[in-house]
Amino acid sequence: MEDLRYEYIKKVGGGATCETFLIKHKDMDEYRILKKLPLSQQNQKFFDTEVEILKHIKGKGIPILYDLAVRDDSLLIIEEFADGKSLKHLLKENNTDILTATQCVIGVCNILSILHRNGFIYLDIKPEHIILCQDTPYLIDYGNCMASGSNDTAMISEKFAAPEQFHGEPVGIYSDIYSIGVLLRYICTFYSDSGIINRHLKEIIETCMSPLPEERFSDIKYLISALESCIKQKENFPGSDFSNNHNPNFRFSDSAIYIYGMRKHVGCTHLSLALADYLSETYGTTDYISENRKDSFISMMNNGILKCGRNGDLFYNNIRVKNSQWNYIREQETSQITITDCGCIPEEQQIIKQIDTTGTNILIISDAAPWHNRNSLYHRLKEVCNLFGNNLIIAANFIDKTESAKIGNYIGKKLIRMPLFDNPMRPTREARYFLKQIVRKIDFTKAGSINRDT
Repeated sequence: MEDLRYEYIKKVGGGATCETFLIKHKDMDEYRILKKLPLSQQNQKFFDTEVEILKHIKGKGIPILYDLAVRDDSLLIIEEFADGKSLKHLLKENNTDILTATQCVIGVCNILSILHRNGFIYLDIKPEHIILCQDTPYLIDYGNCMASGSNDTAMISEKFAAPEQFHGEPVGIYSDIYSIGVLLRYICTFYSDSGIINRHLKEIIETCMSPLPEERFSDIKYLISALESCIKQKENFPGSDFSNNHNPNFRFSDSAIYIYGMRKHVGCTHLSLALADYLSETYGTTDYISENRKDSFISMMNNGILKCGRNGDLFYNNIRVKNSQWNYIREQETSQITITDCGCIPEEQQIIKQIDTTGTNILIISDAAPWHNRNSLYHRLKEVCNLFGNNLIIAANFIDKTESAKIGNYIGKKLIRMPLFDNPMRPTREARYFLKQIVRKIDFTKAGSINRDT
C-alpha cells in the first residue's frame, strides 16, 4: 500500500478473496490491520457489508474502522489490530482450558447480541474468527453478515453453518445460535480425553443445535444466561484450576449405528439415509455404509448422481456414501457418525458374531403378513431383543398404535412408531419428529467406536 502514513510490517493472512497485512501508523505508533480484496462484484458486497457494520456498530470486541479506499482495482479496509491469538490456535496448542474457552464464547455472544439488536446476523462463526486479546474476545471479518430474515446466498463455513444456510432458507438470530452450539461442541472435542464435560453444557449445545430453528434458544440473551449459569459450576470443567471432579459426565466420541430390518423392504435404507441426513446437520459429514453390494447406490454412482469429493469420496448431499465391499475407504476420512444399513436381519449366529463390535442398534419391525402367524413374529422379535440386550432401539413400521403397544408389552420395550419416508432427504415434520425421538434414545457416550478397518 503506497501511503506514507503507514509502514508495512508483514503479511498475516491470505486466501482466494482477501489478503491481510499487519501495518503500523507511523505518527500514532499503532499497529493496524489492512485488508485487501480484489475488486469484483462479490467482494464489493463483502466490502460494503463490513464497512457498514464497523462504521455504525460499536462495542467491546468489535474492531474499530480507521480508513477505507479503492485503489488499483483493489478494495482496502484499515481497522483495529487485535493483538492476540485465535481461539483455534489456543485450542490446538493446548494454551487454554475449557472454562476460559467457554467464557470467551460468552464474550462472542455479547458481540452477537449487539449485531442482532442492530438487525444483523453474523453467519460466519468459527474459531479462527475469534481472537482472544488480553482476556477480551474480538470477533473479526464481518463481510458475511446479513440482515435478519434474508435468504441471500453467502459464503458458508461448512463445519459451523446452520442447516438453513445450506438449504437457502431464511436466516435469523437462530442461525448464529446454531453456530455457537457447533463452536461449543468443537471446544469440547479438545477436552473429551479428560472425560468430563458439564452436562449442563451438553444440554445447551443440544438446544443450540436443534435442526428446527424454533427449538433453539429464541434469543441470544437466553443463551448467554444459560452459559453464565453453567460456568458457575466451575468444578465440573476439566482442565480448569477449579476442577476437582474426575468422573465422566459426557463425552463426544465417534459413534457407530447399525440399522436392521425384520424382513425385506421395511425401510432400512430410507431410515438409514434420513437419519444420516438428520445427524449430518449436527455433526457435519455423516458416513452411510451399505452392507448390500448390489444396492441402488452402485447405479447412482455409475449414473453420476453421487458427487465426487476430495480423494475420490462419493457424496449424496452431506452424506459420504460407502459400501462394505469397497476397498477405497480411508481411515483418515471417517466421520464422527457412521450409519450402517445392514438390511434384512441375518441368521442368529451372524447376529451373535456382530454383537461384539456393534454400537447402537436400531431394529425396524413391520406387520406379521410375511410370517406364518403373529406368534411366530413375537417369538422371533423377543429372541432378537434378548440377543441385542438393552442397546437396541425398535422402530415400528406400518403398525397401528394398539399393535405397537401389544408388541411393546410383550418384549418389555417401548416402540417408536415410524412414519412413511417418501423422500429420506426431505422428511416431513412428522418424520423429523420421529428422527428426533430416535436420536434422543441414542446414547452417544456408549455408542461405540467406529470400526476403522471397515
